[in-house]
Amino acid sequence: MEKLSQVKKEYERWVLSNGESVARIEGFLRMVLFFLPRLNNAEEKTEAAYSAISLLSLYHDTIFLKEKRKKQLREKPADPLPPAWWTDRLSVMLTGISYVQLFTEMIAYRGSNKKSNTNRNTVVFFVELLKAIIKLVLLYKAKGSILVHQTVPPRNTLIDTPELDLLSSLDQGLPLQPKKLQGNFKRKTLFDKKLENQKTPYKSAEWNYSWKKQVEGEYVYIPTKPQTIRILGELLHILRPLIYVMFIIRYGMFSWKPWFFSLLIDFLSLRFTTKYQVNMNKVEKEEINRRKLLLFYYLVRSPFWENVTLKFIKEFPLPGFLTNRQWFKSLTSSLGELVKSYRQYYFYISAS
Repeated sequence: MEKLSQVKKEYERWVLSNGESVARIEGFLRMVLFFLPRLNNAEEKTEAAYSAISLLSLYHDTIFLKEKRKKQLREKPADPLPPAWWTDRLSVMLTGISYVQLFTEMIAYRGSNKKSNTNRNTVVFFVELLKAIIKLVLLYKAKGSILVHQTVPPRNTLIDTPELDLLSSLDQGLPLQPKKLQGNFKRKTLFDKKLENQKTPYKSAEWNYSWKKQVEGEYVYIPTKPQTIRILGELLHILRPLIYVMFIIRYGMFSWKPWFFSLLIDFLSLRFTTKYQVNMNKVEKEEINRRKLLLFYYLVRSPFWENVTLKFIKEFPLPGFLTNRQWFKSLTSSLGELVKSYRQYYFYISAS
């Protein structure tokens, strides 16, 4: 075990000192898989390889993430601020599930009755149930605030520190040398402290302190203190995919009930989250905008796709000099096959 631990430590050291090379290797492997033919059983094998590469990439992300958090604890970052310690662990779990969920659905789909899709629906339900449980724990730990740290941060935000600084904390016995951050960072004054701790309808000194103590310091990401209606909106956002799958199992994929009910939940979630408490920080606003963009997936979900979107595309008037061109026909045919292949699996367009 000691030898294995030493090998693990040396590998982490190599990853930290070769961040750009690791990213290039991962990108090259993904590109190779993208151009491989996805036909018959090759599609499942390709997705299995893609999931394996993604999990390896996630492991590399956790290495950079741990080192990033160590640096943020010994320095005084201005932006971005580190979240509470439990956020990273839960976000790693959610990211890992998102990397393997499509592959598990493909395996279940192959063994399902193509008419009822019993096996696939069961697998999808339990995957969504597991994700909902983790998000509910995350919501509880976040004291009902908007969930903005549901996935591991992008790699480019984790490797912006010098290599020597990244390796410093791995060397046991060496003193940590805090380095001066570069950028337009402002030191907090007593007046800033007073404003920060001032009691408002959206935050208080107690609220701020409860977050600061979780990272053993005062520099930490502090979400907007939510009202009850916003917490309800977050609950709807978390439970929406699970409820949608339950309605699909009950009424079928081509029924309007799952589609309408899911859209209603999304609408109410956004309404409760933004309408009755408009105060949000920058990160929370970005998360809400991301959720709004995900509503476009409803255009390609059944039965809206077959009854509205597809009919609109076919009946849309196009000039004859385009429709009569062979290259245009080939392009539209390829796009149609691409959309069809993506719509075949739930997790491609689930937005969960």
